[in-house]
Amino acid sequence: MMHLADCLERRDPGQAERWLHNAAEAGEPEAMYLLAHMMTGQRADEAAYWRQRAAEAGHVQAMYVAGMTAQDDEAS
Repeated sequence: MMHLADCLERRDPGQAERWLHNAAEAGEPEAMYLLAHMMTGQRADEAAYWRQRAAEAGHVQAMYVAGMTAQDDEAS
C-alpha cells in the first residue's frame, strides 16, 4: 500500500491520501506520519491525531516532531 501511495502522491493526491489512510488504519507507522504530513496546514487537528498515533507506534520522526511541538506549546 505504501509504495502505491508514494507513486500516486504527485499524480493524484486524493487517491494517495486514501491509500495512506488505509495503510494508517492497518497500523503502518510510516503511513500515519505521511498522512499527517499531507494534512498539515489543511486539517491541523486530523494531522495532529495521525502524527501522535505514528509517534505512539514508534515512528522516530513523528516522535521528534511531537517533542518539538510540545516544547513550542510550553514556551507560549
